[in-house]
Amino acid sequence: MIAAVQTCFRKYITFSGRAARAEFWYFILFLFLVSLLLSVIDITLFGQVNQFTGQYESNGIIPGLFMLACVCPWLAVTWRRMHDSGLAGYWPFVVWAGCTLGVFVLLFAAGGIAAATTGDAAGAALIVGILAFLAGFAMYPINIYLLCRSSTPGMNAYGAHPNDDPGTSLEEIFE
Repeated sequence: MIAAVQTCFRKYITFSGRAARAEFWYFILFLFLVSLLLSVIDITLFGQVNQFTGQYESNGIIPGLFMLACVCPWLAVTWRRMHDSGLAGYWPFVVWAGCTLGVFVLLFAAGGIAAATTGDAAGAALIVGILAFLAGFAMYPINIYLLCRSSTPGMNAYGAHPNDDPGTSLEEIFE
């Protein structure tokens, strides 16, 4: 995991080449664990009791700043992960854009319902919005599938297999 995280930060804005499955998923695990730890620290340092719920809350500034600093390496390793399975790097972002578009269509449909004076237009806007939202949300399993695909063995259009390059091999580091 340490080698994968180091590789991701070393290739902070490198969108060319390939990233093995282990490199990608270890980096995602690292982001999750550090965000969880930073959330606990943030709540401990800056948390206050919500007067309505009685629970500790915080504004999340510490984990937010960490995730902001990690956006570029996350985008880059995701792009390289797609290259490793033989796909263009933009595929996960097409999926996320579809989901985001679905959310916006649903919000605009809800706004249209509030502004509509006839029941027919409001109902049609709601149905279109719900279908767009569900279609966008259904893209998440597709994204997981794309990120879990096997590596293309040997050379592909994006370069050599990550384990063929001694500078980035996770197996050699752990031997």
